[in-house]
Amino acid sequence: MNPFRQQKKRLLKKLLAKEDPEKCLFPMAPWLTVCCLDKISKSYGVVVVADKRFFCSTCKKNTCSHTSVCTAMKNDVQYRDRYPEVIQEMIGEIEGQEQKDQSSVIYAPAVISRKPISFERTGHLTTTLKMNLQELLPQDESGCTLLVPPLGPCPNCSTSLDTRDPVEEGWIRRKKCPVFHHSTLWFATVCYRCCGHCDAEIEYDGNEHGLLNMATYLIGHDVLRHYLHSFLRGRRPMYTFYTTWCDVQQDYGNTSFPKLMTYSRFKYGWYAYLDLLDIDYSDGFNCSICKHEVDVVICDGTSLSFRRKFLITPTKEETNKGCETLQASHAERCLLSSKCRRLLERYARGGQSKKGQLSSTELDTLLSLLDTECQELASLIRETDVGERFCDPNFKDFFISLASDSPLSTLLPLSHAMSTLLSDIMGGGTITDHPDKLDLLHQESPILFSILVTGQLLPLKNPWKALLLALQKKAREPFTGKKHVADDQISASDDGNVSALHSLACFPSLPVVRRRGAYEIESKKKSSDCRKDFRGHPTLLPGVFTIFCKHGVCLGFEVMESHESPNIPFTVLKTRFQNAPKVVIYDFACSLHAYCLNRDPLYFQHTKFFVDRFHWKNHKACSRAYNMDLYPNLRSLNSQVVEQSNAGLKRIQAQLSYMTEENFMKHCMFYLFSKNIIVRNQSASKP
Repeated sequence: MNPFRQQKKRLLKKLLAKEDPEKCLFPMAPWLTVCCLDKISKSYGVVVVADKRFFCSTCKKNTCSHTSVCTAMKNDVQYRDRYPEVIQEMIGEIEGQEQKDQSSVIYAPAVISRKPISFERTGHLTTTLKMNLQELLPQDESGCTLLVPPLGPCPNCSTSLDTRDPVEEGWIRRKKCPVFHHSTLWFATVCYRCCGHCDAEIEYDGNEHGLLNMATYLIGHDVLRHYLHSFLRGRRPMYTFYTTWCDVQQDYGNTSFPKLMTYSRFKYGWYAYLDLLDIDYSDGFNCSICKHEVDVVICDGTSLSFRRKFLITPTKEETNKGCETLQASHAERCLLSSKCRRLLERYARGGQSKKGQLSSTELDTLLSLLDTECQELASLIRETDVGERFCDPNFKDFFISLASDSPLSTLLPLSHAMSTLLSDIMGGGTITDHPDKLDLLHQESPILFSILVTGQLLPLKNPWKALLLALQKKAREPFTGKKHVADDQISASDDGNVSALHSLACFPSLPVVRRRGAYEIESKKKSSDCRKDFRGHPTLLPGVFTIFCKHGVCLGFEVMESHESPNIPFTVLKTRFQNAPKVVIYDFACSLHAYCLNRDPLYFQHTKFFVDRFHWKNHKACSRAYNMDLYPNLRSLNSQVVEQSNAGLKRIQAQLSYMTEENFMKHCMFYLFSKNIIVRNQSASKP
């Protein structure tokens, strides 16, 4: 070896022995990224894990002065317990990849325990957690505690098990098997029983004593339950919990604990415990109030995900035979052309527009365009304009909504009750003396309510009557003459194939009821005035998309293989709901609404789309009808339930981001299930 490199290695080892590692490494976002200070060269470098080794993004090398600091920490086990949490996780990631490369089959302990383990706090759980098995159970000649399966019927043939003493008969599965609790470590002789009828060997399960049998070792439920609460409530990664457990055991004098209970053993023990938890996820992801009639859904995406290279099989696009072409075009959905909309918006905003108030020439151009595209609106402007070249402030939101790129059905809902009410208004009827009609108008179209009732336009005059009649006709146009898309229901024989296609989706209470379908419009690229900005991670998938009901219960989630787009909620709503929800709240609702009408307008004909309160301020060019705060029946609805849940998901991001696909799905499902239980219990306790 080069003498200079030998000298540098000795200096580096000396530095790590004397200096606090916290002064050499600084955690960065995203997870498993550190800013490393090489005190010898006095330079900084950003170090990540790539291809089973450290890689410096600053030097663009696998071997440099910055990665040498991390490598030295990895090789020098003596000081590993002093390292920052992030470098421990990075070392664990590399060692896990190295172990995987050593053999095509990764070693995993056998799981002997088979009985379901209660997730709820039951009497059996409390009793087993309080047990002192070393005092309660007998010991053999070597001083090891005897763990023997209880007598009872054989699980295979239902006859009684052999009552002879397993020790005397030599029915011993393992001697000096370590048993691990939170602060104790002892050894046991694990026995099995035989069935005299079918010659089956019945293994010791351990559930009756609060133990998880992993064949070569046993873990107490107290430890696994402790990590369960730590996972759900705290931010500590599994490796940090394990090292803390090692410290506690050594405080109690069990110095051999780290050798007997490795991190890998604890990890596999927790995975087995999670699989055995007696949980009905179908019930846990179902709202006890909505039940199976979910009429309001709130959805959004979050950045929680796992590494792209752990993706087992990318989801293939599911299609019907042929392509559906009966979509609603942009011309059918919108009232005006783009140029006319821009001028109308400036007319509505007046001096508040970026380009300022309309000039006389521009106003003449607007009226000329309206004479061709919507003569009724042109007549109204000519009659109400007093020469100031901007609209009455009472009509501002109405005109801005007409000038938006949003479907007109957002402003004028197409329900039967609303159509009847509009016919009554346009027929000259007065609704001011009918509270029920006023309430209906306020709930269905608050913008129209504002200009008709608050603006004291009732009874309507001819220009307004003609305009409302034209708008109502235009709002129906996307649905007129359309046929229902062929409902390709899922048969029992197709269920397995459909599950494979949706392996990254978890909706336990919403099974797939129909296929998504293929649409001709998807072969064309479309742009929108409203766009989402994405900042992706170089190695992680974009995130998960969650769906909630209005009571705050999560109905499920789906891992996004590409950046968040309207296709994700459209696919979930189309494939998992027998009937489209009445209300969809989404931060990108404007684009989702157009996306749905472009594909299956009749399915979503009576669905109302709204932007949640937190993101509404970003929708400058959208119809005011998407603002959910205008609707009295939605004012008490918590539209931030998804954002609040996403904040909780970020707490477990460090633990889940580098799991395999299977483990990620299990842990994410378990975490959201536990949050659902809390929400349901809170709802049940309310009067």
